[in-house]
Amino acid sequence: MHFCLVGGDRRFLYTEEALQKRGHTACRIGNGGNAYVPGAMAGAGAVILPLPASRDGVTLNAPELPEALPLHVLFSAIPAGIPVFCGRATPAVREAAGDRRVVDYEATESFITRNAGISADAAVSLLSECLGDGPPPSCILLGSGHFASALSSRLYGLRIPFSVYARNPDRVLPGYGKPRPLSALGEEIGGSAILLNTIPAPVLSRDILLRTRPGTRLFELSAVPEVVREQDCKEAGVTLIHAPALPARFSPAAAGYAVADEVLALLPSL
Repeated sequence: MHFCLVGGDRRFLYTEEALQKRGHTACRIGNGGNAYVPGAMAGAGAVILPLPASRDGVTLNAPELPEALPLHVLFSAIPAGIPVFCGRATPAVREAAGDRRVVDYEATESFITRNAGISADAAVSLLSECLGDGPPPSCILLGSGHFASALSSRLYGLRIPFSVYARNPDRVLPGYGKPRPLSALGEEIGGSAILLNTIPAPVLSRDILLRTRPGTRLFELSAVPEVVREQDCKEAGVTLIHAPALPARFSPAAAGYAVADEVLALLPSL
């Protein structure tokens, strides 16, 4: 089959490579590939859009295109009847797609688990990069979802001391067990110099941050804007380290192959 990859980041270079290694043909529009022109997707058996497909709900996530590409323009140019695979198919994306068949490859359990592992490996790399070669200090991990679970497994395997706090304290994390409830965080946050937040919600208030020890570093891993207020961190003397798009930054090859494998796994069911 011939695939057309539109927009995206470095991951798509490896998605293209993976598809070709598996016996398919592929081309990229934008992202170091062809220019976008009407008809550029003619002959494609399927189209693959980035993760996320759109950051603003209006235009495609395609930073290398010379001009923003509105979603409705993109979908109107996609040949009728072929599947469109995308990451994070929000209501805005589906509305722009109209009657086009949209398949969200990010929504499958297999992709979520695999991508969480890639993100966890990247988070550990970032942590090691920032802390250097000395013995790792104790960490507080916030969250109990797929990402936190994978990160818990990595921290345990590397013998990095850590404790876990979560909104759902009933989930069992590998290498740790059941996390402590978030309600206990305010009293115990001063016990660690490293905070690893995977919760995409404002759980670290100014009051809680003011209880941290001097020199604390907060790794914001949830990739949701303004989950943690930078001003609150400054007042508390906490160093805020934003870490969005970990797979694209640290493991574009693994992340790109994950997209290709998930798309190929989904194809037979369409």
